[in-house]
Amino acid sequence: MAEQKLGSRPKFFGTNGVRGVINVDYYPDFFLHIAMAFGTIIKDKDIVIGSDGRSSLHTVKGAVTSGLTATGHDVIDIGLLPVPALQYYCKTHGLYGVMITASHNPPEYNGVKFIDKNGSEVEENFQNLVERGYLSSAYLASSKEKTPSGSRIGYAKWDGMGTVNEDHSAKAAYINGIMKGVDCESIRKAGLRVLCDCVNGATSETTPMLLRALGVKEITLNSNIDWRFPAHNSEPVMGNIKDTIEMTKKAGVDLAVAHDSDGDRAVFVSPEGRYLDGNYSLAVASLNKVRRGDTVVTPISTSDIVEIVVGRVGGKLIKTRTGAPVVIHEMVRRKAKLGGEENGGTIFGPHQYCRDGAMTLALWLEAIAKDDLGTILKRLPDLHYRRDRVETKADFNKIKAALEGKRNSGIDYSDGMKLQLGRKSWIMVRPSGTEPVIRLYAQAESEESLDRILKEYKNAIEKLG
Repeated sequence: MAEQKLGSRPKFFGTNGVRGVINVDYYPDFFLHIAMAFGTIIKDKDIVIGSDGRSSLHTVKGAVTSGLTATGHDVIDIGLLPVPALQYYCKTHGLYGVMITASHNPPEYNGVKFIDKNGSEVEENFQNLVERGYLSSAYLASSKEKTPSGSRIGYAKWDGMGTVNEDHSAKAAYINGIMKGVDCESIRKAGLRVLCDCVNGATSETTPMLLRALGVKEITLNSNIDWRFPAHNSEPVMGNIKDTIEMTKKAGVDLAVAHDSDGDRAVFVSPEGRYLDGNYSLAVASLNKVRRGDTVVTPISTSDIVEIVVGRVGGKLIKTRTGAPVVIHEMVRRKAKLGGEENGGTIFGPHQYCRDGAMTLALWLEAIAKDDLGTILKRLPDLHYRRDRVETKADFNKIKAALEGKRNSGIDYSDGMKLQLGRKSWIMVRPSGTEPVIRLYAQAESEESLDRILKEYKNAIEKLG
């Protein structure tokens, strides 16, 4: 990376920040220079920093802290906590922030997310400025110039460099903020029991804190922070949480929740062991909170379950490209009440404009305090949905050309390609913004049809190389 010329434009930012394998894709000097670029753009004195529990957190955090203090900023370190907790701190204090995280990626990954003063991730134009600043900083470092003359990096003088201070109040403030968005008394009176899988990640302290504050009897799984994710992989897809599902059947609980490692997602399991993916996370929250005239925003990759539910309660659904920042910025523009993605990242606008697994859990607790989960699920459409992936070196334009002839109806090219295969069946194919894979999203009226559709399209892509 450091040998890139100033005129070149590599893209570091995916759909959610910068991520890669540490000391393979990105080295400490990368994080130093990208932090200096960020610090040059930001004129406010204070910048907040937080992290999840990955083994490389001190390496990355040290580099980022050095970059921020070198550009004259005082760093407020709020410790190890979920991403939405840092975002809530940024929002309530009116400060920019940096989160050290690789979200649900495997333990060898790490990265950064830059957070705006309103608590949402910075917009694409801001990311482009950071990338240009990084190129300037990294090029000058590699060229062994003795001074930063000509650099766009705003280095501070020796007596103007920043300091580092700690603030341990962020977790409690975050939990209190969530509780303001729900009927706490109804939840307490319901006498609920919940099994919580924290995947040895950043929610290991905060979600049990929330459950206890709401009077919920909790059974915690994997609630000690461990960067190896020894229980299962850190993304809460059905294949990863099979043990959690089996335990739910035996635990005598009203609900089970599973987070990802940085705490911005929540998926659920019914008492009978039915896995309820992120489409259900958003659909149940919509049933609970959306009223006539309210707006909900979600990507085109989301199941039609959400659209049907929002229509039933009189809301308006807006569809976007994939990626939480895209959804969030559309929510802000339209002052939407709810939004989210099919991966379990639900956004409750009155709380904050970011994906928030603990807030999603609180919304579900409020819903099942009013009505049992079985009754709620019977009100939802019977559609089947699944995500999958294909590792391939084939160019995406080649993939699109091969798949275009397979449609039964229309094709939507607004994000990769989404092929309508029938009235209630479709498949969407797009390159990942965080990994070198092709992602598939499919919906059908039965599991058998879903299996057939995914098998057919995966085989077609694999044949291309």
